[in-house]
Amino acid sequence: MRTNRRIRTAAVVAATLVLASCGGGEGPTVSTAPPLAYSQTAAPHAYAQAQSFSQVITYNFAGAEHVTVGGDLEPRENLRHILTENGIRYYIGAVRDGVGVERLTNYEVDIGAGNLRPFTVQPTIYWDPDLLLPENSGIASALSGSIRILNNALPPEFQIVDGGAWETATIYPGQIGVSLTTAQGIGSICGTGAVACAQSRRGARSTSLSWLYIPDDFDTSEYTFPRSVIVHELLHALGIAGHVDSIEFPDSIMGTAGEFIPNLGHILSKIDREVLQIMYMSQRTEAYNDWGEWSDVSHHLVGRSEDGDLNFGVALFNGLPQPWVRGGLPDSDLADNRRVFGSATWRGSLLGYSGPSPIAGDAELQVVVSRLADPAYEPDLSFRDIYFVNRFESTSTDRWFPTRDIDYRVRIVGNFFVNVDGDGLVTGAFLGARHEHMGGTVKRTDMIAAFGGSR
Repeated sequence: MRTNRRIRTAAVVAATLVLASCGGGEGPTVSTAPPLAYSQTAAPHAYAQAQSFSQVITYNFAGAEHVTVGGDLEPRENLRHILTENGIRYYIGAVRDGVGVERLTNYEVDIGAGNLRPFTVQPTIYWDPDLLLPENSGIASALSGSIRILNNALPPEFQIVDGGAWETATIYPGQIGVSLTTAQGIGSICGTGAVACAQSRRGARSTSLSWLYIPDDFDTSEYTFPRSVIVHELLHALGIAGHVDSIEFPDSIMGTAGEFIPNLGHILSKIDREVLQIMYMSQRTEAYNDWGEWSDVSHHLVGRSEDGDLNFGVALFNGLPQPWVRGGLPDSDLADNRRVFGSATWRGSLLGYSGPSPIAGDAELQVVVSRLADPAYEPDLSFRDIYFVNRFESTSTDRWFPTRDIDYRVRIVGNFFVNVDGDGLVTGAFLGARHEHMGGTVKRTDMIAAFGGSR
């Protein structure tokens, strides 16, 4: 009975949409969305659940396990060293690390005229209720992680909003639907040999609604493959309505060959990331650059520990601040580290941007290790004396960030943590073989930042 329902549902939806994973379609345009507020004052949020750690990626590099939070934004070039404090070296500078307008233009030409058609509103995603079933938890995690990977790249007002499980298989303008479908259903909707696909209704310049089809027996036994597939289809759903030549763009996940040069530790490559950004950021010409003014320069604030196991920072790229963290994966969970006992404290710094203005401050995480087994225990994460970097020598009160001190309570699961109260979203991890460091990202309406500290 379940198989018939899936095929019947897919057939009804398919009849109302124009296939767009390999092309475009016509449809109504819709109005502009209000900005997304990161802040969620006085309300716990869904990110406090264990699946929220899908934003944190572990990967093997040169025989060692590493953790990353955020996107592929860490500068490869040397920056100006400005300070060393508590074993952390701090840097600042600008780097030409973008892919460049010429390559972006070639991508647009190669994918075909009119095949970059973004939503003009902030899209809301609704997913199949069967994703709540225990046997589909791996697919649900891969979908959640894929959404977060793309939200790390998108400007706040266009980040995908989780609308929850859909009640009926009907998707309206401004929405993305996700359906679990049998292998037979995937073949009939997507074509023979397809693993998954996306369909969309599109107008001349924009996408109004989309639908994703994922197999109900999707193999999620390893990390990269399922997320690469879902990210590929979500990029179609978000308006990249075609494929590029895999020879000219071997790093693109949207290549015609279905294969790409992997971006170690990340699912989304720089080229696809920038195409997605320019599609959506160019709609905000009062806040972001348009195609003709797109810059390949990022401004960076970076902190690095002397042992190399803590690296964190924020890249300001075409007006969009993007935080990131990278470091060594601990040998065990924090609760199992017998070298850490009593009350442990990690101290370091917060680095970020408020609009285009760089900010910095002190960061501190205090943990009573003996209480980690208590599911109700919520350690304190604090940021103190946050100031505007360009007013460092000022003695006036405007030197300080309006919210000079910020406090969060966090929940720790294994080696990762998220906030359970306070404005904004915090995602963090413990780093180093023996939990020598911690680091994470903070996203609020008034700042985007990364933080790190050492024990």
